[in-house]
Amino acid sequence: MASLSGLHFRALGTLEVYLDGTPLAMGKRRTRAVLAMLLMSANEIVPSDRLTDHLWPDVDTKSARHSLHVAISDLRHCLAHTDGALARERRLATVAPGYMLRVAPDEFDVSIAERLAREGSRALASDDHQRADRLLTEASSLWHGSPYADFMYEEFAAGEIRRLNELELTIIEDLMAAELALGRHHEHIAKLEELVDREPTRERLLRQLMLALYRSERAADAIAAFERARSRLAADYDMEPEPELVALAGRIRSHGVR
Repeated sequence: MASLSGLHFRALGTLEVYLDGTPLAMGKRRTRAVLAMLLMSANEIVPSDRLTDHLWPDVDTKSARHSLHVAISDLRHCLAHTDGALARERRLATVAPGYMLRVAPDEFDVSIAERLAREGSRALASDDHQRADRLLTEASSLWHGSPYADFMYEEFAAGEIRRLNELELTIIEDLMAAELALGRHHEHIAKLEELVDREPTRERLLRQLMLALYRSERAADAIAAFERARSRLAADYDMEPEPELVALAGRIRSHGVR
């Protein structure tokens, strides 16, 4: 993504801004935090009070507003030479009661990932597995770490980080579904084992692992994976596998899975 021309914001990892493939220096941490909050609500007005309450909670109102104005000025300076048609004041606009960062859909990796995920999901539902595989592979490749990694312990970022982590897992699940439908079972066993270990309550991943093992002529390993997962769900979460998974395990035992 960084090799593309124009301006690009990246949040699926450490927050970065690129111009024609070159990273831009985006100033101090609080300036970058303001950018992060504006990106999380791109093309919407973010009230000044929300920004100051989150980023300068222990500072008096006058000082907090001054700090915010300095951060906005710094951001505008950083973005001053990045726009053709968009002047810097239009890119980062003052709109009562706060500010709005204007970002085109193809300038932001989150927006691109969301579009690719939607298109990939539709292709998967239509049994267009080749197209789904291509779109979802592209979507997955946009992650270069934990979303908003430099703000993972900030309260203002917690909800968006959770949402993007969920989006990544859904993309991976859809991608694995496309890959298995294309007959690529053996290639993804190790990855699925790692994912099931990391996300024990995502039963779709467990189902995919069981199918990948079974279709790789490893029925006993598929049952063993199911039993390990069932034991962990019971011990750590006081849960039982969904009936569909129990039924799948039964069909694998009787070799009744296609």
